Amino acid sequence: MGSTPGSGNLANFTTGSTGTTFTAGDVPPGTYYVRVRAIRGPIDNSGGPSNEVVVTVAGGVCSGAPN
Repeated sequence: MGSTPGSGNLANFTTGSTGTTFTAGDVPPGTYYVRVRAIRGPIDNSGGPSNEVVVTVAGGVCSGAPN
C-alpha cells in the first residue's frame, strides 16, 4: 500500500494466510494505492503484483473497496 501510485511506502507485509480477503483496522482517513501479490513459499516472490486500486478512507469508512 502506498501514498502515491506505484509506491509501497506505507505498508508491505505478508498476511501468512491463504485467505482471499483482508481487513485492516484503525486506518487514518486518506487515499491509498493498493496492490496484492501471491507467493508460493517463504522465498518465492515471483508472482507479479495485481492491478492497483485506489481506496479512499473518509471518517473511518472505506469508500472504494478493492475487487
